This record gives sequence, C-alpha cells and structure tokens, in this order.
Amino acid sequence: MSKLIRHVADMIVLALCAGGVGIASAQSGPFQCTANGGVSTPSRAEALADVVGDLVLNCTGGTPTASGSLVPTVNIQINLNTSVTSKLLSGNWSEALLLIDEPLPASQRMCGTSGDTVPQAGVCTITGTGTGSGTYNGTAGRPNVFQGYQAAANELLWTAVPIDPPGNGSLTIRITNVRADANALV
Repeated sequence: MSKLIRHVADMIVLALCAGGVGIASAQSGPFQCTANGGVSTPSRAEALADVVGDLVLNCTGGTPTASGSLVPTVNIQINLNTSVTSKLLSGNWSEALLLIDEPLPASQRMCGTSGDTVPQAGVCTITGTGTGSGTYNGTAGRPNVFQGYQAAANELLWTAVPIDPPGNGSLTIRITNVRADANALV
C-alpha cells in the first residue's frame, strides 16, 4: 500500500501546481507544497475497505489573497491503483474528507453549512484575510472541511477548493478517511 500512498500524494501535488494557486512573492517565495504520506497504514490482503492512511500537504509561500477578495480555487483529484471503497453518503458524495489547517473537532465546519456561500453543491467560496491566516477558522463563511466526490471507481474529486497561499506562514491540507480495496491488488 505504500506505493498507493506515494502515488496519491504525487497526484495531489500535481493538482495544486496545475491549479496555479499563488503567485511568487519576493518576501515569502513561491507557493509550494511538500507531500507526506504519513505513517503507512498496513492493509490486510483480504481487505475490501481498509483506510489507506492520511495524505498531508504542508504548504508555504505565495502571496496571501487580499482581504475581501475571493480566494483562488483548485480542483484536487486523487486516483488510486484500486477501487475506492469509502462509504457513499448521498449520491456519489463520499465520507472521504479534505481538511485545511488541522481544525480541532469543535471548530470543524463542513463546506455547505448554513451561512457559507455555496455557488453549487460541494463548492464554497471564501474571501481572503490579507494575511493568509484565519482564512479557514470554521466560522460562518470560512469552512475548513470539504467532502470528496467519487467521480469514478478509483477516483475522488474535490472541486473548486479555495486555497489561500499562506505567505510567511504555513498551510496544511489533509485528506483523510479514504478507503480502498486492497484485495484487488493481491
């Protein structure tokens, strides 16, 4: 399963780079993310729905979005080398989640909660703070949890996720609760 995790982490980095989030800043350098598959979660050979382990991106640099301006968005897509078996909750909306800035349970706010600006299902717009910090604090209009959409048997998609470059700070993106059919890899 470690090959699976590395592949997924590489796909996320490519998605962020291709999305063009952030512009190089003389003060903080270009927006860049380092992928980390974390601790490899062993899966049983017969497993049909074991968690594959969290995927974490640690991001730095870029120019934070100006206060009151819409934070630029990117599509984040992961493809596994086997079927995704995370539970589907409503239609193709998955239990797989993308969390920004490691929100504590009490401050987690799912995109689409009352008070958020939702131009379409699964998409929330957020405005910048001007500093890159506090953008995802879990208050109304500042969600920090985004639900994945199962676009194909082996693919999860997060559409138009607002990613505010942190400038001199840091930004953490965690994809969690992804389950896979390890049995198909035997």
